[in-house]
Amino acid sequence: MRSILLASIAALAFPACVQDISGTGIGDQGSNTGSSTGSDTGTGATASMSAAVDQSTVSTELGKTVKLTYTFTSQNGFTGSLALTPPTITGWTITANPSTVTLAASGTATAELEVMVPTDATELAPSVALGVNDGTNSTSVASAFTVANQLTIVLDAAGGAQGLHASWPGQNAPTRIHAGAKIVFHNADVVPHRIHSGGSITHEPSELAPGADYIATDIQSTTSWYCHDHEGTAGVNRPVVVE
Repeated sequence: MRSILLASIAALAFPACVQDISGTGIGDQGSNTGSSTGSDTGTGATASMSAAVDQSTVSTELGKTVKLTYTFTSQNGFTGSLALTPPTITGWTITANPSTVTLAASGTATAELEVMVPTDATELAPSVALGVNDGTNSTSVASAFTVANQLTIVLDAAGGAQGLHASWPGQNAPTRIHAGAKIVFHNADVVPHRIHSGGSITHEPSELAPGADYIATDIQSTTSWYCHDHEGTAGVNRPVVVE
């Protein structure tokens, strides 16, 4: 049975954001003489549901994808279809899967929100709130994001000193950042690397050992980088566009 949505926040013993959604529908047992304010003086308890997210706070960085999991629980006979609406944040790609869940009486349902942070994000501390609507009323469940103004490029294992690195940013797909962001080159390979650049990313002065990081800071203008010793050819530039 459907109910009018009234949002209130409850606390749980685990780190999740919970919304209780309840209202005036018929109770789950027999007749109902409740008032329009949501009280229920009949034999049935007020139908309601709760929505919880597994991460109420998220710390991440530029270019990362975060997945949030939501659990919806029917209480006191609440039934119905819930439409899920991702928030709109400039430059971010946010997708709900599925976009609709259906709750049976005393049942549960789950959904996932995939949040892709762009490399050139301008909003670094947004509230990511999933909208929940039963067709009549709506509420939302929010997670507070903190995005470090840095991008990590992982130099993956290539299988040898001259192996190709399939996961590196493409030559024709510029990496876009804003001035002031830093880039962390992480050597996840089994051989040393050296980052070559002639622009605002400083040419790395020495070999980057496996497992180590080379951090390029104060990137103020468009530049490019490459690692010719490990790509089978020299001068394979990968552009970084500073917006």
